[in-house]
Amino acid sequence: MSKTMTLDQPNTTGTWHMNRREASILAFVFLIILGFGVNLEFRTALRRVPMTDLGVYVCGAGAIRDGQDLYQIVDWRDWHYNYPPAMAILMWPLAHPVPVPPLALPLGTPRTVANTPWGYLIDAPGNYYGLKPDNVRFFWIVAAWYAISVSLMFLSAHALACALEGRPLYEVPPSERDPRRRWWALRSIPILICITSVGTDLSRGQVDLVMLAAVSLAIYFASRDQGLTAGVLLSVPACMKVFPALLLWYPAWRRNWRMTLGTVVGLMTLLVVLPVVALGPKRAAELYQTFVTVLVKPGLGAGQDASRAQELTNMGATDNQSLLATIHRWLYPTGQRPLNATPTERLSSYAVGGLMLVGWSLVAGWRRKDSPRQLALLIGTLMGITLVLSPVSHNYYFLLLMPLITGLVDEALTLPLPGTRPSTIIVSLSAFMVIDVLARLPGIGRWLRELGLPLLTMVGLICFGVLIVYRHRRTHENGGQSLLQA
Repeated sequence: MSKTMTLDQPNTTGTWHMNRREASILAFVFLIILGFGVNLEFRTALRRVPMTDLGVYVCGAGAIRDGQDLYQIVDWRDWHYNYPPAMAILMWPLAHPVPVPPLALPLGTPRTVANTPWGYLIDAPGNYYGLKPDNVRFFWIVAAWYAISVSLMFLSAHALACALEGRPLYEVPPSERDPRRRWWALRSIPILICITSVGTDLSRGQVDLVMLAAVSLAIYFASRDQGLTAGVLLSVPACMKVFPALLLWYPAWRRNWRMTLGTVVGLMTLLVVLPVVALGPKRAAELYQTFVTVLVKPGLGAGQDASRAQELTNMGATDNQSLLATIHRWLYPTGQRPLNATPTERLSSYAVGGLMLVGWSLVAGWRRKDSPRQLALLIGTLMGITLVLSPVSHNYYFLLLMPLITGLVDEALTLPLPGTRPSTIIVSLSAFMVIDVLARLPGIGRWLRELGLPLLTMVGLICFGVLIVYRHRRTHENGGQSLLQA
């Protein structure tokens, strides 16, 4: 292969054999991942009260398995399962029995190891519990989920890079120095930019990396004209946490009927067929009725159920970086804030999100097919708009912007044509990463979140991604060479 090959041209020769530098870096990364996993076990299974959201999912799976009410059971921290039934059903292999709360004790009797089960506080100092028969299953559940989540993180980065490079997933990296460096950069830089969100998601035992993998693989298969498979994968996040349903606007707007059919198949399979087969029609219908009552209506500011208010739907219940929560903080910068957003605040956030969606649609244009980079940028920016519109948007949700970030990194790594400025992309991505890191630190982090800077940097990244798509579209329409034809 000639060394004058352009950086964007796929290289069909290469090897998985790593040189000494690559092997050293991978070994260092492996040690970090292993150390993080050990620390995670000490924070969860080996702790008297596990600090993780994973209990919600595995105890929800236990409720499904044992015939209990999915939306009434709670884990050790009194947290409810707050998602459609599909995820709890799919977590069946990792199911954990629903915790039995400790019995009430006579007044003045202290809680001890003898009268209080693992998972609940006792009246004694120290949080370490150790590995015993009552928590050994959760120990292995945490280890398994951590391994799955880390694997999905790397799969997501690799699938997105392969889509942009036009490579199959199994193809070996190129052997030439410059293309090989670009190969590594396109897979590692997006992870580094999202590292704080990824780390938070891993430490909390959340499922957002599953959603990221589904979206990343959807982009990969769409880039290879496998629309049906891409559509099925694109529907997965909406079946897990509802709010990513806006992603389904992409195949509808593009009039990609095969992908649209795939989304319908995916939604019907995960939301209807799976619950009916696993639970029966009557129990599945009852669960959905409860889901709407306790979650959907309160999340939209309707209904009277307040069972999730303290853990999810109240404006101050969680670290919420949605536009709605940010508007609420801006309107009440000091003093005691109202627990619920007003109808005006909700309408304002929906109006802004709707205008962003209209702008996205106009910039995307009425074409039927996108290049791989345009595909990543458009679906990535649409995911960003989804996070803006959602009533609840945690900081660690920002890892779902990896398709957008990978598209921007790919743009910056491409040999620049006249009028392009990769340095602008680098500055924008760096600002997003710095704010995402600082927002997690004590002191300054709370101040940044109160100001809504994480949200604003995310919106800036969305606008920048849309602007790049618009610029390439105009270049293509004017007959010039587009960077998207890589």
